[in-house]
Amino acid sequence: DAAPYIEKAIETDAPENSHFVYVDVGDRPTWKDMNNPFRKDTNTHLSVIPTMIRWKQPQRLEGEQCGKADLLELFFSEDD
Repeated sequence: DAAPYIEKAIETDAPENSHFVYVDVGDRPTWKDMNNPFRKDTNTHLSVIPTMIRWKQPQRLEGEQCGKADLLELFFSEDD
């Protein structure tokens, strides 16, 4: 579970003026449906959960990457 790592990184590494938005993609059958809107959305291109995206930026972490403290620190520390 990546949640504790993400929560800690938000507290310690995220810039003060940043916003974190949690979006529920639905239950397992809903997520597995290839027509799930989060899979098809051109802004998100989700194929793995969890996924963290810096909106309108190239930075993203997917799956197991979201549970790695060093990658989270880098994710939050990179300049726009």
